[in-house]
Amino acid sequence: MTRRSGLGVLGRRLLAAFMVVATASVGVFAFVAVMGLDLEVNAERLRVQQDIASHTAATAAVVYRQAGGWAEADLDHAYAVADGAGASLVVTDASGDVVAQQGVSEQHSGPVSPTRAIDHPVIVDGERVGTVSLSFKRPATSALSRSSIGWLLGAAVVALGLAAVVAVLMARQITRPVTQISEVGRRFAAGDHAARAHVEATGEIGELARTMNDAADAVLAAEQARLNIAADVAHELRTPLAALQAGLEEMRDGLMPADPAALGRLHDQATRMGRVVGELAALSSAEAAPRVTDSTRIVDLAAVAEAEMASRQSHMHCAGLELVGDLHSTLVRADEDRLHEIIGNLLANAAQYCRAGDHVAVTVRQQDDRAMLQVSDTGPGIPADELPHVFERFWRGSRESGTAGSGLGLAIVRALVTAYDGNVTVASTPGAGAVFSIDLPVARPVGVIHSGV
Repeated sequence: MTRRSGLGVLGRRLLAAFMVVATASVGVFAFVAVMGLDLEVNAERLRVQQDIASHTAATAAVVYRQAGGWAEADLDHAYAVADGAGASLVVTDASGDVVAQQGVSEQHSGPVSPTRAIDHPVIVDGERVGTVSLSFKRPATSALSRSSIGWLLGAAVVALGLAAVVAVLMARQITRPVTQISEVGRRFAAGDHAARAHVEATGEIGELARTMNDAADAVLAAEQARLNIAADVAHELRTPLAALQAGLEEMRDGLMPADPAALGRLHDQATRMGRVVGELAALSSAEAAPRVTDSTRIVDLAAVAEAEMASRQSHMHCAGLELVGDLHSTLVRADEDRLHEIIGNLLANAAQYCRAGDHVAVTVRQQDDRAMLQVSDTGPGIPADELPHVFERFWRGSRESGTAGSGLGLAIVRALVTAYDGNVTVASTPGAGAVFSIDLPVARPVGVIHSGV
């Protein structure tokens, strides 16, 4: 499989996003820098112009003192100062009448912006005798501004270039783990079930890699479970099927008479196969059971347990078992038939492994917001190493001792209890019996309540 080079769709989108942010950032910085520079240049220009106005006023004051007034004052030097600064000059006396004015020479003509007038008083011997007013005309764009703007534009281009390089590197760094995870997914889908994502990353990408690996492990576990189920089903059906086939062949060949006893044995084998198939169907249905919904009916768990105990009382009595109950009304939201199946399988399991004279007790009570159901017995108990397996399909363990059963009943119980957001556990001490405990959510006392009897 060829590895794609360059940036993928995600990488290109990340690169575009980085470049948009970088361009906007550089643009804002350049704009702020130009505006700041312009303000600084204008402030410096204003200071210089104020100095020129002060110098012009001082020059006018000197000639005023020498001439004894404005009438004979020679303002040529003041004109020269103003003209050298590119400003027009207007001189007024103390009453505000214009006594002299001078325009800008032709050498300062050209594109100009609006004028700026700066007034400065003419002080002679501590008395204001007039005012000089300079109107400055500056070029629209100074050489300093043009060079500064050019420098800023060059710096912006360099910054954008560096940002592009960094953005490409970052996009590759971010998308590389995603690309590796995608490659692992393609390899796994192609049949390489050992493929795993080995990504040294934290955060969401690391979590994605771990989730990918967990999903791959779950798929393998499900596939192994499917193979195990197929093998278990074949094993469970092989013995009765072989016995049935052998018996029929012996009858066909005349080696065994087709009397009621022989036919009864063959019928028992066929019944055993039918029971296995039926319980497999029940387990499949239980595992596919929908979760509790608002439309599920509310039933009294104690009433269902009482009805199920009554239906099995004669069977328990024939087996030499004493069945007792401690039942307190507790409402749950579930399917009544499913509850009968749960309790019935637990009672059947107890009857299968208990000895004559043992006791089987069923308890129903409410604890906080959970409905508690317990089925306990005084039978031989379950070895500690077998406890983790009792809810697995086809598990019968060392307690089998010749007892019949498919090993699916407790698996059905677990599937049904899980479907109703419940939990099922088992505790046992060898020689002292076993206790199967189920807890289900307590239902709100609304809707129709069924007795279960």
